[in-house]
Amino acid sequence: MKHFLKIIQRIIVKQQKRELQTAQGNLMELSDYYKTILSHCAFDETELWIIIKNASRNNYDKGKLPQWALQKALRAIKYFLSEGLIEAFTYYDGVYTPLGLNPEKTIEYIERELKALRQVPSFGDVCLFLITPKGEQLAHDLDLGE
Repeated sequence: MKHFLKIIQRIIVKQQKRELQTAQGNLMELSDYYKTILSHCAFDETELWIIIKNASRNNYDKGKLPQWALQKALRAIKYFLSEGLIEAFTYYDGVYTPLGLNPEKTIEYIERELKALRQVPSFGDVCLFLITPKGEQLAHDLDLGE
């Protein structure tokens, strides 16, 4: 069993390194997952659950959020925030309010709110993301969005 867990752990680490290398490389060479997120943001406001659902593939609607999918989503969100491609907001009573936090604090906020939520996030939970002008330009350059 230990051997099996070590193999799984190596696979996860390799996948994380590949995603990070893709994200750190040329913005024009984003992974398909990152392009999907950028495309969603370019089209409209994008809620946290959409980013997580895309990370988890078919595992999201089963009522339990896979930890690996959450980590994948959080890495992507941190990357996009760090690059200034998206901004995090809360939405209440018709008003968008910027979180106004740096990328690390935004991730901490999301993790804290998800823990308090105690369920798979859905419509209106935790936060949403809006694309920045820099993100719009990249989406346009990549022919994503509208």
